[in-house]
Amino acid sequence: GAVFAVAALTATGTLLAVFWVTHRGGGLPALWLAYAVSTWVGIALAAFLVSRSCRVRIRVAFPVWRSLLSESWPVGVNLLVLMLGLRAGALVLMRTAGPDAVGLYASAARLAEATNLLGEGAMLLMFPLLARLGTSRAEALAPLASLTAKMLAVALCLTALVGGALAGSIIEGLFGERFAAAGPVLAILLWSGPFAAVGTLYANLLVVTGHQRFLIGVNGASAVVLIL
Repeated sequence: GAVFAVAALTATGTLLAVFWVTHRGGGLPALWLAYAVSTWVGIALAAFLVSRSCRVRIRVAFPVWRSLLSESWPVGVNLLVLMLGLRAGALVLMRTAGPDAVGLYASAARLAEATNLLGEGAMLLMFPLLARLGTSRAEALAPLASLTAKMLAVALCLTALVGGALAGSIIEGLFGERFAAAGPVLAILLWSGPFAAVGTLYANLLVVTGHQRFLIGVNGASAVVLIL
């Protein structure tokens, strides 16, 4: 419930701030400032909720920090590599096809990325359970992961089928006729959803089983292939 409250407040604040900034004719710096302020308001609320149940103290414990950093730095590097790979498309398009192509690609890519919320939401629900099973009942980990992968694949394949058939109408309805050429792009990108969701599941499984560093090679190779 607390997590939902923080997420709902952050999302609502972001939408209101973006509407207010754009209504007043603000540019990109003002837009990013609105995002930043909304995010920090959400962080402040989360800190307040935590402080009600846990006493917060600033303490330097070097052994604890060393342990945390040794386990977490591969996750951070993986996120950076993954984001660089995902954002490379717009940079390459700008050099090869110009800003119009970037606009068409970005509109379709943003809508396609929305389907990833299903996989990310599933991981928010499943990761604590996967982590607990990984340490207490390892034999139950694979069956649960397999069932989750099948359910995600079915749901996102259905989304890709329906969304692909309506891609042109969706793009034109949201962005106007000038973006009609992005309809086929959206139809293609939607089919990345099932693979991305299942990939997110197995990435989390690798983290649960302590193979974070292996992920760096996987994501690095996929980023290179994507850029090429």
